[in-house]
Amino acid sequence: MRRKGLFSSGALLACMLAVADPSAAAPTEQHGPVVSAYPLDFAQTLELQAARKFTANDVRSFVYRVFAMYERGTSETRHVGPQAFRPFVDDNVRVDFPDYQIHNWDEFVAWHQWIHAQLVGDDHVLGPIDVAFLTDGRYQVHFVVVWRALFKNGDFKEARIEQTWGLREQPDRDLPVIETYIAKLADFRLKE
Repeated sequence: MRRKGLFSSGALLACMLAVADPSAAAPTEQHGPVVSAYPLDFAQTLELQAARKFTANDVRSFVYRVFAMYERGTSETRHVGPQAFRPFVDDNVRVDFPDYQIHNWDEFVAWHQWIHAQLVGDDHVLGPIDVAFLTDGRYQVHFVVVWRALFKNGDFKEARIEQTWGLREQPDRDLPVIETYIAKLADFRLKE
């Protein structure tokens, strides 16, 4: 005996439609016959993912990887220096931090060494990461990160930073390449 319930085909289809469009919980004369059980923007997402080197989650994973590497910049046991970033930082990277600008790879290395020389340690808590597929194999990533840092002079700083990154695909690389990196201070606290 087959049980009728949430997972019967009619009920499941109605749930899928309700999520995509609450007014379409069940096919009616007003809505016409059901042509697709998923929204049009999902079909477009699938097409984009098939045509692009990276999916949105590939890009999100990459952002998390970069921040994990930043946190290892002060680690004595699992140190990650600036050269580890070389495969995915463009030669002419443009970085705009609130009080520090970077215009190329050499300046990125100098910044990395400067900031990590001041820190005992730091961490990053990322909010939702929005990924936009741009033209010509490019992506734009937008998110907010809470950065907490303990400095060697004893200061503890916590800042909420809004970030927008510009990334691109490159055929000979397995990860996106960072072209631009803009960080705007949303909130800053110095705790003693």
